[in-house]
Amino acid sequence: MIRDLNKILSILGDEDKPISHQLLRNLSELSQAELAQFQDAWAGYSQARRLALMQALVSMAEEHSQFNYNAIFAWALDDADPNVRVLAMEGLWEDKNVAHLPRFLHFLVHDEDVDVRAAAAIAVGRYLYWAETNEIPGRYAGETAEALWDVYHDPLEHVHVRRRALEGLGSSSHPGVARIIESAQYDEDSFMRSSALYAMGRSADVRWIPYLLPHLESEDPASRMEA
Repeated sequence: MIRDLNKILSILGDEDKPISHQLLRNLSELSQAELAQFQDAWAGYSQARRLALMQALVSMAEEHSQFNYNAIFAWALDDADPNVRVLAMEGLWEDKNVAHLPRFLHFLVHDEDVDVRAAAAIAVGRYLYWAETNEIPGRYAGETAEALWDVYHDPLEHVHVRRRALEGLGSSSHPGVARIIESAQYDEDSFMRSSALYAMGRSADVRWIPYLLPHLESEDPASRMEA
């Protein structure tokens, strides 16, 4: 692709100009040299512009599968802004590269930001699903399930991180998972109950049909959606 990346990056840094689809198209599949140019330009962008750009890239990747921003997303995992780290993980939602997994596992346990840990739980849950469905080597099922299991059972962890861990565990073939899913549907926290329903659906286990059917007519929109 022939592109004047310096000009594109200059326009992207101008907060008086919109972040257009045409500009975003030119950030797809950056080479290493081009990524270095992007990094240099990024350093001069305001925090608000960085977030706006990341949000636009994530949306573009979700809506148009032909564009690949994984090089940017992978690099942005190291950003100092937790909001950028969250968006970077969201942007990598289809990337099955197991090289990212150690970073996600680290975020899940050690990141100081609740939203980053919750996003990491979602990301680790995807790898567990891929391992269980043989989209990546099955050996990754053990470490991902164990990490999510430990987070879910940590009483000091924030409920929003624990619920995302539970959702991820729905993909696990571990025999103890069904017990915690069943228990979570009676949790006092409504978000945790919704996550229990999500985990039931994720498991594709027919045992949960009697639990899910009543929620299809629930007055709680979140419960109806997950069921």
